[in-house]
Amino acid sequence: MIRPGRLTRKTVALSVGRGAGVAAQFALNMLLVRVVSQHDFGWFHEIRVVLTFAALLDLGIPLGLLQVAGAAEPGRRHDLYRTALAIAGAAGLATGAILFLVGFLPAFPGLSSAFAWSGFLIAATIVAAVLESALVVEDRHAAIAAISAISALGGLALALVGVLWRPSISVAYAALALAACARAVALAKVTGVAWTGVQWRPLAGAGQLLKTSIAVSGHRALGIASGTIDRAVVGIFFSAGTLAWYVTGAWEVPFMSVFFSAIASAILPEMSAHWTAKRNVDVLAVWHRSITMSAWLIFPIWLWSWIWAPELLRVLFTRQYEDGLPVFRIYLLALPVRIAVYSSLLVAMGRSRVLVNGAVIDVAVNLVLSVVLAAAIGPLGPAIATAVATYVQAGYYVASVRGELRTERVGFFPWGSLFWALTGAGLVTLPTLVLRRVFEGDLPRAGIALAWTGGTLAVGAFLALRKRGPDRE
Repeated sequence: MIRPGRLTRKTVALSVGRGAGVAAQFALNMLLVRVVSQHDFGWFHEIRVVLTFAALLDLGIPLGLLQVAGAAEPGRRHDLYRTALAIAGAAGLATGAILFLVGFLPAFPGLSSAFAWSGFLIAATIVAAVLESALVVEDRHAAIAAISAISALGGLALALVGVLWRPSISVAYAALALAACARAVALAKVTGVAWTGVQWRPLAGAGQLLKTSIAVSGHRALGIASGTIDRAVVGIFFSAGTLAWYVTGAWEVPFMSVFFSAIASAILPEMSAHWTAKRNVDVLAVWHRSITMSAWLIFPIWLWSWIWAPELLRVLFTRQYEDGLPVFRIYLLALPVRIAVYSSLLVAMGRSRVLVNGAVIDVAVNLVLSVVLAAAIGPLGPAIATAVATYVQAGYYVASVRGELRTERVGFFPWGSLFWALTGAGLVTLPTLVLRRVFEGDLPRAGIALAWTGGTLAVGAFLALRKRGPDRE
């Protein structure tokens, strides 16, 4: 079983590093909606969509390095790190060059500077991802968290100063690119792979690294596609201005994806050990614990976000982007099903094929429905498609593995714990509905009430999470 508090502490440690960039990007969005036009803000996210897909050109080297270097003898690891850095560096430079040239296409008038800086950004990001994987293998999560947080805050500060001086998405991308380069340099210094103190055999282990990287990168590519399809469809079918208000609503709750990713990393080793030892009850115990912990944190935030959604979007993105409210609430509908981290369970059980099939189903359903519904009902169609695809994927995962984990004493889901988590969330958040009614239409006072209730809820969720940390059901 998980040692007392280990899951909670490890999840928090991983979340800090992974959440720093998310927080900075969110804050940058809040800044940009106030200083650039809606059209330019839409183009900022058009380029973000391109960057998201361009990241796939790293060939999966960061993921492959985790597996290959993690299994290698400590004496061989630095050679592997340098090999991965050389390959990913070449891929990053090539990707950056492609983006630089894309900026001169007639389809992107006046955006050559933004694309040029985005090329530097993606090259530095790919290199940093490899170096971060090296630190993960070396079990230096604190260093990752510190460097990520500092670079994210530095990039945000640069963007703040630059955009206020000259309101432009090119300036914003320049700030992000410079921060990404600084992050890559800092990671290189910490890992030591850039220095010559260790003897290096050029491209040592390149064949094994590439083979493993390409093999494991497929699911990641599907995940990236799944999370970006709706924005891509909106960007293709509608104007940049439409994409601008769409993206202000196309998020579930801040940092939830980071939390889920951290939970997955934290519980996978425990689940794998129990499954290998054929202890199904213990596998389900870890599975239940992760779901219960997620529920106590997410259900209150979910209900509170639904109640305060109009004020939340106005405070964050101004009244100009109120059209994003229906998108935001559609996204919220998909959040409850995601409290279960299916990927860790499937990987622990050796059912990677089910995981890939589910990702294919998710992408296929999302893509087809996004295109059909975009043509039929407009920009809200891709948001609906994303929510529907999430439920279809989850249903497939449950149907595929539920029978293998069935025991006489333990169910597949901790329904009792979920009931109490939802009940507690309702008791905490529903009274704030009265407060919202009192301040409705008075945005300054509603903003104060929003901050007060949100802060109280965050403290309560943190205390509940700490309480669920010890090893108990």
